This record gives sequence, C-alpha cells and structure tokens, in this order.
Amino acid sequence: MPSGQRAGEDFGPAWISRRTQLSSRRWTKANHSMRCVDVNVLVYAHRRDLPEHSDYRRLLERLANDDQPLGLPDLALGAFVRVMTNRRIFTEPTTSDEAWEAVDALLAAPAAMQLRAGERHWRLFRQLALEIDARGNDIADAYLAAYALENNATWLSTDRGFARFHRLRWTHPRDLEL
Repeated sequence: MPSGQRAGEDFGPAWISRRTQLSSRRWTKANHSMRCVDVNVLVYAHRRDLPEHSDYRRLLERLANDDQPLGLPDLALGAFVRVMTNRRIFTEPTTSDEAWEAVDALLAAPAAMQLRAGERHWRLFRQLALEIDARGNDIADAYLAAYALENNATWLSTDRGFARFHRLRWTHPRDLEL
C-alpha cells in the first residue's frame, strides 16, 4: 500500500494502464459514443470499505482504458473531492491530497476526457430542470445530465433518478456490457 494511503481507499496511477493517451487519437461526437460517470461510480470505485467496491473499481479501470472516451464532468470531479473528504459521510474521510491525486490519476487515463460546460450546456440544463420541475438536489442531477446530452454520451450512475430525464441515455453500471 502506498505511503499515506488508508486501507479503505484505492488511489494513484497504478490502476491506470500505460497505453497511448486518447488525446493522440481523433474523437468526435459523430464517430464514437462517449460514456460519462456520475460521482457515485467514482466514489464506489475508490473506497474499499463500500459495498461492491471491487466491481466498480474493475468497471472504472475498464472504462478508463477503453477505446471509447470516458467523459468526466468538472462538476462530478469536484463533487468527488467534496464527498471523499467529508467527515459527515466517512468516519475516516480521504485527505484532500489523496482525493486530488485520485482525480489527477483518473484524468491521466487513456480514455479520460475532462468535460466542461459548452455553449449548449446552460440551455440543456434549463430544459432538463424544467421538464421534471427540478428542485433541491435534482438541480445538480439536471446539470450533470446536461453534460451527457451535450456530448452525445451515455450517463452511468447508480442513481435511478436519472431515468426521469427522458432524453438522457442512462444506464446503471451493473447493466453495462464491456
């Protein structure tokens, strides 16, 4: 176990294979199907003390090293750091340094593509939020769903609430065939 790593966590570039970076390939929305992951998938993949950790870790490893792009929305990455370091969620939360290291390692993966809100994002977000009369935590879900729609991606989440967004291609990670 690397120094500074607690028993409940998996971090670092060791879980990413050493393949050619996706950035050296040409990806377009027309010729590939992107997959985007929700915060819960990232958290399950990194916390050994959570149920089904090993399944989610294997899934994230495959996605991170696949030929299909893996979309990582800025909001999801920031939420990952927030959740992992939160003492109200974990008795032994991840340190900030470890959480940022995990994000950096994931962004270095061959298939990883950091997603930022584009020109259509706000309009899509607003439409999604209004379609379901989103309030409270549903607002963040609509914002995340807009990343997937904007990038013609399939959204992967354990949160079945994403099924409310009828235009969103959503699947539970367990239902994904790799």
